[in-house]
Amino acid sequence: MKRSESDLIGVLGDIYAAGLGDRSWPEGLKSLADFFGAAGSISIDYERATGRLAARHLYGLEQALREYDDRYHAINPRMQQPLEYPGPHTSYDYDKLSEGEMRRSEFYNWWERTYGVRYFVGSRIIDGEDLISFATVDFTRRHGHATPDEIRMFKLLTPHLANAWRTWRTIGQLAVAKDAFSTLQEAVQWGVVGLDGQGRVSTMNGRARAIVARADGVKLVRGYLCLLRAAEDRTLKLIVAHTLRAARGEGLYPGGALAVPRCNGHLPYAVRVTPTRCGAELVPGAAPIVLVLIADPDVRGVPRREELMAVFCLSERECELVRHLAAGLALEEAAARMAIARNTARVHLASVFGKTGARTQADLLGLLSSLPGEAPAI
Repeated sequence: MKRSESDLIGVLGDIYAAGLGDRSWPEGLKSLADFFGAAGSISIDYERATGRLAARHLYGLEQALREYDDRYHAINPRMQQPLEYPGPHTSYDYDKLSEGEMRRSEFYNWWERTYGVRYFVGSRIIDGEDLISFATVDFTRRHGHATPDEIRMFKLLTPHLANAWRTWRTIGQLAVAKDAFSTLQEAVQWGVVGLDGQGRVSTMNGRARAIVARADGVKLVRGYLCLLRAAEDRTLKLIVAHTLRAARGEGLYPGGALAVPRCNGHLPYAVRVTPTRCGAELVPGAAPIVLVLIADPDVRGVPRREELMAVFCLSERECELVRHLAAGLALEEAAARMAIARNTARVHLASVFGKTGARTQADLLGLLSSLPGEAPAI
């Protein structure tokens, strides 16, 4: 099949779609294999320090992976050849091995017996500090060795494979960071509001949503975080503007804090604005670049039962009592909630003091404030 450089456009589109996550990598590799008339294709990350495979995508070569990992990866001459050269480059079987050497190779015989392929052309597409990345297409014996024209075409594709693979890696890392951020923000005892590069609200945890829903000092207006009182709202917007510039690398500014009066007469919210330098203005949907932390003096965080049991070895009933006290109930109220006598509650509390080292309920509440908490049940 005669191919031209113009025919590469469709392959490039599929490869970049895989890099952006619009298609799966096996789909992108299928397009690559089909272009060359190959039986399969592979893209992998190889750990420089340990020699292990860190990431792998395949098309047409999916079976017997455990057997390959356990036995044949260590004796794979196709991996050993590219490692001899620094930097990105393209290699192929007869560049280093003769047909006789391939016939005597345990790896090549297993490779053909298992996958029906014999020859390859591939590139070391990325030479990173920790990871080395490779991409190959694999041919049957009937196809034969890669032709000079196929090698030339693969060399043309190599920088695009590298760009798409880097993009896929980066988007994957940002997704992991976003998931970790989402998990973390739900565990903390503040309302957490994330702002994007234009200062719009991009994320809110449960506590922040509850604060905004009360509308007693903080509100959302067309996607922006605003304060009910004009003077404090102007101060917040000024702090956010300076913090956004710092987050984009346009100066140094640590963020700022202010008290937000509440229309119900309760103690004010404490608001802290801080940059995160996540670069989210470059990737839509990534983690925010500015955080607004809102502390509500009326809401106490209640330590989770798992943390209380793990840190202090409390019993189930002791945990229940401690959680009621942390939520602001008096001992008598906690005893009523638990349907136990007041003296029984005192016995549980004495046991809690012994296990935690606290001497008073005030000491205990101060100790509990250091643990991750959740909003108390209504």
